[in-house]
Amino acid sequence: MNLSESSVCSPFEGPSSYQIRWFTPQEEAPFCVHATLAAAHILWDSQFEEAPFVTFQSLSGVLPVSKGPHLDEISIELPLQPLPGCSQPDPRLAQALGVSFNAIYFGNTRPLARSDQNPLPEWLTSHYLVELSSADEVTKCTPNLELLAKLDCRAVTITAPSKPPFDFISRYFAPRVGIPEDPFCGSTHCRLAPLWATKLNKNCLMANSGSSRGGQVLLECTNTKLKMTSTAVTVLKGSLRLL
Repeated sequence: MNLSESSVCSPFEGPSSYQIRWFTPQEEAPFCVHATLAAAHILWDSQFEEAPFVTFQSLSGVLPVSKGPHLDEISIELPLQPLPGCSQPDPRLAQALGVSFNAIYFGNTRPLARSDQNPLPEWLTSHYLVELSSADEVTKCTPNLELLAKLDCRAVTITAPSKPPFDFISRYFAPRVGIPEDPFCGSTHCRLAPLWATKLNKNCLMANSGSSRGGQVLLECTNTKLKMTSTAVTVLKGSLRLL
């Protein structure tokens, strides 16, 4: 489909349970939030599913999704995945971003249910999180995507405090897996939420995407879990012929 991620789901064992897989233009993805929200929306919007709560079986474990009082409001429960600080980042990172930064975080967020007998490459689940000074720096950043694709990581997220009504802003780049920029990456908020919850001393956050398309989510943090609430709208229906 040539989008950041496309999802494929099918009925699984038990009521209101589905198996879900995600694909970038180049490969299968181990974890994708926005495509999961979209899949749940389509199940409800097409009246294929009547229950207000569904679960998805995935490479990253069980993902519970529920709908609010309005069809286009959907919440998903996710694990928090804080990243540790990084004192010696790849020097190509600063060169690729072309901006100064306040802090850099780096770590591995392996899928919860992936078998150790079939492990993913280390770089495929490693992420850089780069904190900038202002929302303007995030939106105006024009990274060298060719250089970013040479880093030993899946993706780079840049973030900064935002202007009201939002608490922080972010952008997500993963050119190495075929995603020059994701208009809105849900999974990176598993790393962003604990960072900004600590920095701002608040557990309920409004997040904004600095991409040209934009996007907003409500985040509610507990000790280990993240509840993410956003909206979904059906924009296209059709059929796909597999030749």
